[in-house]
Amino acid sequence: MLQIPTLRNLNNLYQRAVSLILPPTCISCQDVLAPTEPLGLCPTCWQTLPRWNLETTPTPRLPQHLDSFHAPFLYEGTARDLILQFKFADKPEFAPALASFLRPQLDALLIKCEKPLLIPVPLHPARLRKRLYNQAALLVQHLVKNAPAPQKTEKIPYNLTSALIKVVNTKPQGQKSAKARQKLPKLTFFAHELAVIDHDVIIIDDIYTTGSTLNAAAAQLKKAGAKSVHALTLAYTQPS
Repeated sequence: MLQIPTLRNLNNLYQRAVSLILPPTCISCQDVLAPTEPLGLCPTCWQTLPRWNLETTPTPRLPQHLDSFHAPFLYEGTARDLILQFKFADKPEFAPALASFLRPQLDALLIKCEKPLLIPVPLHPARLRKRLYNQAALLVQHLVKNAPAPQKTEKIPYNLTSALIKVVNTKPQGQKSAKARQKLPKLTFFAHELAVIDHDVIIIDDIYTTGSTLNAAAAQLKKAGAKSVHALTLAYTQPS
C-alpha cells in the first residue's frame, strides 16, 4: 500500500538535506562547528558559559514546597542569551544542546529518587497556542530521548501533559517585579493524583528566579500525593 508522506516526514527529509549541504554552527555565535562538537557550542562560547559555582553563589533558600533545587548555570551572559533565544525567538532546535547541560544534575537526582517522574512546568493553553511549543517540555523530551543506555533500558518515567496543568493564564514572570512574582494565585496549577501519587517528582524549567512558580507547582503536586518535589532548571537568577 502506497503511503503518502506526512508533513512531519517531509520536514525531516528537508532538515537532513540541509544538514548535508550546510555545516552545523554554534548556537551562540553562529561560527561553523567541527564535527567533534556535539553540544552545539564552539569552544570559545563553551568557555564563556557562566557555570554556577556553589562556593561563591550558594543555593537560595528553598521555598516551602520544594525539597531541592539544581541548575548548571547562572542566568547571565551566554547562558541568558541562549535561553532567551530558545524561549522567545522561536528556537526549539536549541533543545537537544540545552538539555544536555542538565544531564549531570538529573543523573544525580535519579540516583536519590526511588520512584522518579519528570514533569515540565506547563504553559497555559492560551500561551501554548501563541508560542506553539513549551520549552520545558522539549527539555524533558530530549532528556529522556538521550538518556544513557542503562537508563534507557529502565525508561525514565515522564509526563508531558496530564500530570500537571496550568489553569490560570498568569502574565510572564519576566514582566513582574520580584515582589509581584511571589504573589501567584494559589490555584495556578492543578496536579492529577493518579499520575503523581507516591512519586519523587522532578520539575524541569528554564529559569529559577524567586522560585514562586516552581513552589506553586510543587504545592499542588504534594497535595496530589507526590512524595517529594525537586526543581531542575537551566539557570538561576541571583537576587539583586
